[in-house]
Parts: sequence; structure tokens; C-alpha cells
Amino acid sequence: MPIWTALCFALAANDATLIDLHVDTVHQVFAHGRRLRGRAADVNLATMAAGDVGAAFFAIWVPARARDHVSYAERAYAAFKRMLAETKGAVVQARNAAEIRAAWAAGKRVALLAIEGAHALGDDPERLRVWRARGLVALGLTWTNSNAFAESDVDEAARRTRGENGRGLTKLGERLVALADELGVLIDTAHASAATLRDVTRISRQPPIASHTASRALCRHHRNLTDDSLRLIASRGGVVGLTFHGPHVRCGRRGRASLADIVLQLAHMKRVAGIDAIAIGSDYDGMIVTPTGLPNAASFKKLRTALRKSGFSADDISRIFQKNVLRVLERLDPMPAAGP
Repeated sequence: MPIWTALCFALAANDATLIDLHVDTVHQVFAHGRRLRGRAADVNLATMAAGDVGAAFFAIWVPARARDHVSYAERAYAAFKRMLAETKGAVVQARNAAEIRAAWAAGKRVALLAIEGAHALGDDPERLRVWRARGLVALGLTWTNSNAFAESDVDEAARRTRGENGRGLTKLGERLVALADELGVLIDTAHASAATLRDVTRISRQPPIASHTASRALCRHHRNLTDDSLRLIASRGGVVGLTFHGPHVRCGRRGRASLADIVLQLAHMKRVAGIDAIAIGSDYDGMIVTPTGLPNAASFKKLRTALRKSGFSADDISRIFQKNVLRVLERLDPMPAAGP
């Protein structure tokens, strides 16, 4: 990486530099041959620079239909490592807030390792130790499918239509959450049922996150959080990342979701949960329907401008864009060098 490029980012990194709680770029690299140095993906070196994206949680996603979930996750992790190596030091892995700040000071952007769906562990909680040694920061308990550990929001919604209650964590899931606490891995409840979220907050001492979701009060969809769930996460010091997937941001109205709808969602979350509980979890590269005006990671500067015009203060924007996530990450202990 040219010295002047690193210096420019080190000087430019500021309180409005973004940490995105969820991107699916690893899947684009693994399944479709995209590269951070290319321009095909929503998130790449060019769009990160244009949007002042300083860090993102890069999710290892395993399709529920995959024949061998554990093997698929291993191959996706290998793609994650290749993806970083190909940036030649422009993007480096970090495992806590201190390492993010150190990378920024050195003029580097940051990738944080996450898993979307604990079925990536098979049915063995102990596999989490291997992933933590690799630098795993956040573990999403479910994707759309329930698994050996927890119930998904899709399955809870189906039970609700039958007049049944959600099932939440399994006994194995309780063990997994306790182990995540022990190892210092954040539990991500995006895609998880409300019952799972309640169980997590009952067991875990860590602040919970919901990396990519929206408000159900504004868009009635099972993927979104009720106001009660927003308050629950806030009460435990956690954060909720707002997704940019249009059909989850804007429901029941014709036309595509817009930048204005994103601002409305954030304003509602602020009123309900407080400014310290909200962040951005775009879900870029996750085959989403992006809002007009926000086609890729280069668009975040437009969001900053729109938030200021709608009455969000500079401090509000700083909290949403980075400080709330950094606060949660500060709970994670420093770690030894990443494992294989």
C-alpha cells in the first residue's frame, strides 16, 4: 500500500468514520470470485474510501442447505484470509477496539471476523474456541434456519401463526452462550427469535448486539425488532445495527425504500432505545435491495449529510457510526495472535 494512501487515511479517520456491523462480502469473494481490490462488490477498497468506512464486521455465512456446514465455514474462512492478503495491508484484521484504533493510526482499514448462523459450528459448542483463536468477534446464533443452539425469527413467526410460543435457546445453546461469555465473543441476535433474545439476555453478561435489523413498529416484518426488544438490548448496553435491505426498512408502501426511510428508522430507534444503542449494519453484499441513494458503501457520506439535515447532532452521528460499537468492543479482552 503506498505510504501516501496510508497517511491520508490516518489523517482522515475521525469521529464520523464508520464501523459497519454487518457485510456479506466474504460470500461474494468465496462464491462469486469478487475481490476487495475490484469494483464488483458493494464493499471494496474504493467504496470504503469514498464512504469513509474504517471497519466492518465481515460475516462467515453458511447456507442452511449446505451438505456440511462445518466444512463450508472452513472454506469461507480461507476466502476471508485470501481477501485480506490480496489487499496487501490496506485492510487488516482486528479483534477489539484497541486494535481498531491502532490500525486506523497506521492508516489501515479493518476487518472484524463474524459468523452468521451458529450451524457453522455443527452441533459442537467447543468449536467456538477454534474460531475465537482465529479472532472471531461476533457469533450470530441463527440465520433464517433454527439450529442445534437457537430458534430463528422465521420459525418463531411460524409458531406464532399456530398459537405457539417461541422456543428460544436450546440447552446446547445455553452452553454456547456461556462459552461465548468465557471467551469474549459477542452474541449477535439478528435473525434470532424474540424468545432467543430474551434467553440470551438472561444468561449472558456481555452486551448483546443485533447486527442488521430494523424497527418492526415502522415495518412489520419478523426480521425486525419490536420496541420492547430494542429497549431490552439497550438496557444491557448493547447495540442494534440498522440494515439497508429496503423491504425490511419500508413496508406497506409502494416504491423502493429511500435514504429518507433510513433516517426515519434511525430517528425511531433513537426515540425508543436511546442514541447509545444504535449503529449501522448495512448488509451490503448480502443480495439486498438497497434504498435509493445508498447503492453501496461509498454512499455513507450521503447518510451523514441527511442525518445532519434531519436534526441529528455531530455527536449523535459519531455514536451511530462508530462510538457505540467501539464501546461494546472495549469489553473484549486483548487476544494473542490469530490462529490458523
